[in-house]
Amino acid sequence: MNDSEKEFHDAVIDFLPDATFVIDLEGKVTAWNRAMEVMTGVQAESIVGKGDYEYALPFYHVKKPMLANLIFMPEVEIEKRYDMVERVGDTLVVDIFIEDFRPGGAYFWAKASPLYDSARNISGAIETIRDITDRKRAEQELVRTLQEMAEIIDFLPDAAFVINVEGTVIAWNRAMEVMTGVQAESIVGKGDYEYSLPFYRVKKPMLANLIFMPEAEIEKRYDMVERVGDTLVVDIFIEDFRPGGAYFWAKASPLYDPQGNIYGAIETIRDITDRKRAEQELVRTRQEMAEIIDFLPDAAFVINLEGKVIA
Repeated sequence: MNDSEKEFHDAVIDFLPDATFVIDLEGKVTAWNRAMEVMTGVQAESIVGKGDYEYALPFYHVKKPMLANLIFMPEVEIEKRYDMVERVGDTLVVDIFIEDFRPGGAYFWAKASPLYDSARNISGAIETIRDITDRKRAEQELVRTLQEMAEIIDFLPDAAFVINVEGTVIAWNRAMEVMTGVQAESIVGKGDYEYSLPFYRVKKPMLANLIFMPEAEIEKRYDMVERVGDTLVVDIFIEDFRPGGAYFWAKASPLYDPQGNIYGAIETIRDITDRKRAEQELVRTRQEMAEIIDFLPDAAFVINLEGKVIA
């Protein structure tokens, strides 16, 4: 690489948004960009030209191989130093927690690739590092929230389940097990509308899925959906749920993470078949009674307990 090529090469690396450094075959730093200066507090002029794993000190406070060094090492050495390294072609990728980087530690995503000269010989390695601590902390908080929520949901008297934004079941309570005969362990983690099968015998969106759909799609799939804020409520008859069908009241609401982003939806389902059958029976009884009274020779009317005329 001539001087002009190196200047261009260094300029490109310097303006990369992620913290990046380059080492040669001897393990000496040949480039250390601005984002790496910000991340580590180490200026390029004080680290370029240094070797002997000096560049590991800002991260581990001891000298040790970084991911870029593993590019030059055999596979067994890579596996020994990093538990979860993903290899994509000749590139190494890893998520790692570094306890000593700052108080409380930090999570990083790192990627290292070999660099080649014009003859396609390896001339060095480049490593890009991204601080993903905020994302990891948010994921951990979400997991904790989901665990707490699952415990609460499990003891709800109504059947309830939760899906994430991908439509995968992340909670399925005891009442839902009783209602459907499907155990939580066999449905949690399933997607592709698998959770609709106990109700419809075919895969189709449930009310919870409509939380992620536009208004027009909601109106197309359910005739009488009531919207209360960001919650959807519906009474529905499902013919295939059991012989003779069943009436259900269902309510679905979005779930939000601590940052206010929707991460899923919860649907609560109540079997209201007995109530609906009783209402239908009452209507039929009133109709029959009205017909009988209508043919009586004498004037007659019927009132209910509230004093309202019903026939």
